Formats: sequence, C-alpha cells, structure tokens
Amino acid sequence: PGKCPKCGMDLIPTDASAPKTGPREFAFAADAAKLVRVETVAVKRQPVSASLSLAGKVAEDETRRSVLAARFPGRIARLYLDHLVMRVRKGDHMADIYAPDLSLSLSTLLSAHNRTEEGSSAYSYLRDNDIADTRVRLLNRGLTDEQIDELIETGTMRTVFTITSPMGGVVVERMATRGQYVEEGTPLFAVADLSRVWVELSAYETDLALLRFRQKATLSVAALPGETFEGVVSFISPVMDEQGRSVRVRLDVPNPRLLLKPGMLIKAELSVPLTGDG
Repeated sequence: PGKCPKCGMDLIPTDASAPKTGPREFAFAADAAKLVRVETVAVKRQPVSASLSLAGKVAEDETRRSVLAARFPGRIARLYLDHLVMRVRKGDHMADIYAPDLSLSLSTLLSAHNRTEEGSSAYSYLRDNDIADTRVRLLNRGLTDEQIDELIETGTMRTVFTITSPMGGVVVERMATRGQYVEEGTPLFAVADLSRVWVELSAYETDLALLRFRQKATLSVAALPGETFEGVVSFISPVMDEQGRSVRVRLDVPNPRLLLKPGMLIKAELSVPLTGDG
C-alpha cells in the first residue's frame, strides 16, 4: 500500500493467484495480452543478418557500349534513325554515305572479277590476288561480306554505301547529321546494350565493413512500384570521396526488359550475414 516512490501513483496490490515468473519471464493476463498484441516464437539457433540500405542511380555498362565511326571519308546522304533511344539489331542500317573514293576500290574488285570470269591465263593468280586484296580493303572500310557479294553479283558501280550497326542495343547518342562531310574515324553513333546495366551506389566509410565483392542486393525504384531487381557487387572503389566521406560501389544488374533506365534513382538493400561475435 501507498504511493509509488518514483511516479507518485497509487500502488495496486498484486494478484496472489498470478503465476510466478523468473527473471527473464513476463506474465500477462489474457485480456492484457490481447491489448498489447503479444506474439511469441520458439527459441532456435539460426544465422543472423543485418540489413544495409544504400542509395544510388542506374548507369550504362560501359563495357557494353560501342561507338560507330566512319571507316571511310564521304558525305552522309541518309540517316535511318528518326530519333534517339531507338532499338537496333546487329546489322541494321544506320546511314548511307556518298564515298567516291571507296568506289575506286569497288571498281578494281569488279574489274578483276570480270577478268577472272572471262577465262584463265598465266596471270590468273595475279587477278585472284587483286580480288583478295581489294576484298580485304573493303572489309577494313566497314563493308560486310554480304554487301561485297551483292555488289559482285549485281556487277554495278556504286558511290553510296550503307553502314550497319556493329551490335544490338539502343542508340543513346547521335553525332551525325544529314549532309555532313566525315573523315575516316569520325564518330557517328553510340550504341549501348542496356540488357545489363550498372547501379552506382554511395557507401559511407562506416558501411565498408559490411560490404563484400560478389555480395547480392535487392533493388527497387520509385518509378516502378512493386518491381524488384537483383544485383551483385562487382566493384568497390579503393578511393574515398573526401568531401562526402563516401565510397563508390558498383553493382551488375540484369535488365532483360529494359525497365531500368540510365539516370534513374534507385535504392539497394543488402543482406549482411553476421559472424558469431557479431
């Protein structure tokens, strides 16, 4: 009886019929247990993991990006792309280039091929060498075997040549315009394969002890509610950003449906297994 020495409230007599509890036990009446929504589970041994949440953004996988450059000088006569971010397949037409210099090599090839068809002679091996050498020069200039075979089959001279995409992907940059004069090596398009992307995260130095190479992560973006993606840690920068006190962490993420767009903000949840000593 009396007042609580700490809060001053009236003390309530304990129920003598209540079960006795040990130092690590709690006892609730049935009504009290419902009010506080107590849930119990059986004690068991199992691996314990901590959760690490990091923020970052989606980026292109730089190893899956290709720049299509002019392999011969000329003037761009036609562009097959109406706008950027178009999906292309390997071998799709990208541009037509008017290249009179390249037509000289084609003329040499057709002349040597026609002489070969007219009949053999003591100098036929020279014509065969001309055909082989000229074919290699045309291949080095970006023409495909199919294009060269078609030109030989038709036997017609051509001054406009079509360049094709070296890989499948998305055209993310266009540096060429119709009517532009280009030299050998002038970049025309950039094609990126976005079926696999990078996710670049920022980790504080206090998080580094919880990060490991090949660690798995679950990713989510605000633009795609309900969608989750899986990634793997592929790189942890050895250099720290002194201003932000953070380290760049990169994940490799499959993106077969192309839902993840470069520049998207993204959140990563990494499960970190703990050792016996925590």
